[in-house]
Amino acid sequence: MREGSRGTSGDLGGIGGLLAAVTAAIAWGSEGPAPLPRYLYLLPILWGAVRFGRLGGLLTGVLAVLLYAPFVLPAVEQMGMRGETADGLVAFGIFLVVGSLAGALAQRAKDQSARYHTLLALERVFRSGGELRATLSALAEEVKTALGARAVSLLVLSQEEPPLVIGRT
Repeated sequence: MREGSRGTSGDLGGIGGLLAAVTAAIAWGSEGPAPLPRYLYLLPILWGAVRFGRLGGLLTGVLAVLLYAPFVLPAVEQMGMRGETADGLVAFGIFLVVGSLAGALAQRAKDQSARYHTLLALERVFRSGGELRATLSALAEEVKTALGARAVSLLVLSQEEPPLVIGRT
């Protein structure tokens, strides 16, 4: 098993375990459709969002709603739409919105970090000095790596010099 997949399965197991623990805490001490431990569902939701982005946060939020629904929906059926039951239903929306928004923000932060690392790598290439052809070749390699491309070509046109073509495959 690869290192990354071990981390992913560990995260999934941790998120699932935390969801199960929160559900057990609610079942054990549940008093009505709006028990206080329901907000503990936000912990695995945020974990899923930070680790797996928007989709991970949203899916963890959906799981939290599905696990919390057996405590809320029967109360809505028995008591009708009162303040306590409405509060339980609002928690459904909170779980979904928090998961989606936190995941989107986490993904945006990861993307921004990748862009900064790419810019830093390009700056290092330019600061290394050396001959133009070698610098452009190293630049093409960094761009290829950053974009995940199979090949990158750079074309430098000058009025005094013949065209310079640098390619990395």
